[in-house]
Amino acid sequence: MTTYSELQLQIEALQRQAEQVRQNEVSTVVADIEAKMQEYGITVDDLVGPLPVNRKILAHRPAQAKYLDPSTGMTWSGRGRKPKWLVGKEPGQFRIK
Repeated sequence: MTTYSELQLQIEALQRQAEQVRQNEVSTVVADIEAKMQEYGITVDDLVGPLPVNRKILAHRPAQAKYLDPSTGMTWSGRGRKPKWLVGKEPGQFRIK
């Protein structure tokens, strides 16, 4: 009868063997994929498509200024509270063109 430790050794040997076979198969598959891509003129972008935009990064970027106070040079993006220099005035006249 086989002991537990002998079975564990056999399992480890089989896992090493399986990993080696997998690595060999992966390299063959990658070579096949590369050959097909060259044959049909396929690029990685064709497979993956455009990369997704990271919305968190975009959310933390400062917004571009849309309004300018010519007397002080202060700007406002149109987001958030209206600045004091613009309160009671028509924003359209301060719009950056």
